[in-house]
Formats: sequence, structure tokens, C-alpha cells
Amino acid sequence: MPTLIATSDLPAADRFECWRSAVTDTFVPLRTETSRPDRFDGRMRGTELGALTVTEIAASPHVVRRTAPLIARSDPGHYKIGVQLGGYCLLAQDGREAALVPGDFAIYHTTRPYTLAFDDPYRQFVLMLPRRLLRLPQEAVAGLTATRVSGRRGVGALLSAFLVQLAGRLDEIDDHGSVRLGDNIVDLLVTLLA
Repeated sequence: MPTLIATSDLPAADRFECWRSAVTDTFVPLRTETSRPDRFDGRMRGTELGALTVTEIAASPHVVRRTAPLIARSDPGHYKIGVQLGGYCLLAQDGREAALVPGDFAIYHTTRPYTLAFDDPYRQFVLMLPRRLLRLPQEAVAGLTATRVSGRRGVGALLSAFLVQLAGRLDEIDDHGSVRLGDNIVDLLVTLLA
């Protein structure tokens, strides 16, 4: 799986600025902030599974914001699912907040403002997919954004366990099975959301 960025390979003074650029290049235009840019460290690895993009992130504390001006600049209309692998995340969108601990996940939409706050070092697995792939009414999904899905019970536990395992095994996936695997993940996600 290709490494998109590893800031430890860079001079300390350049690390956070490179991280900011990499976050926008990997996902959508985002505003990234930290109170300690001089101590920042982060790593992203990612790949594509058909139309689904998956990225494993490990980083120092920071905040990521998708603002209205950034949306106006670029709006690809994607859903993102954040699966917490380590640490803590507070996701806010559409007047709701989802507090995520390892195993939990939540869905959010790139066409509306959102904030991801990481107060401590963390690891997260992010799935990004075009909204057409969910095959669910947009208004139904809009009612589910920034809602925590527990990774400890029900279908959420099944999907979480699968995604956590996938995050640790992306290097083992060959090109031949990647499209089908992406389709299977989307099918499981649709089952959960429906």
C-alpha cells in the first residue's frame, strides 16, 4: 500500500505544512490546524478499492475543518466514514456530534461543513466514496451524519471488526480482488444504514 506521507521523513519545520497539503490532496479541501506545529508527526497510507478510497491515518493532535468557502471551491459530493482505530475523535456535522473511541465509526458528507477534532495522538481508517454508491436517499443519509455507530454490538460490530481487520491488511490485497472488496464494503455499509 503506498505511503501518501510520513512527516518523520521531513525537517521538523516543514512537517505540519506538508501534512496540511497532503490532507487536502488526499481527501477534499480542508483547513487543518494544530497548537503545536513544531511537534507534529503524521503518517497516511492509502489505496483504492474500485470507487472506494481507503486511507489509514496516524497523527499528532490537530483539528480538521470543512468550511463553506472550501465546499464552494470544490465539492465532489462524497461520503466519508471514519473508523476509530486508536485515540479519540469528536466529529461534528449538521448540528450533531459523534464521540468516537476505538471500534466506533460515523458517516459524514463533504457537501456540508464538518469538524474533526483529535485532542490526543490517534489512528483512524477513513473510507471515501461517491454518494451515488450508497443507493440510499440523500435525505435519509443526511439524518445519520455525525451519529456514532458502536463497534461493539449489532451490525455495527460486524462492520467495524471487518474494517479494523482491513486497515491492518491492506498490503495483502492484490489488484484482482480490490474492486470486488470495495463493492462488498459498500454493500455492508448500505445494509447497516438502511
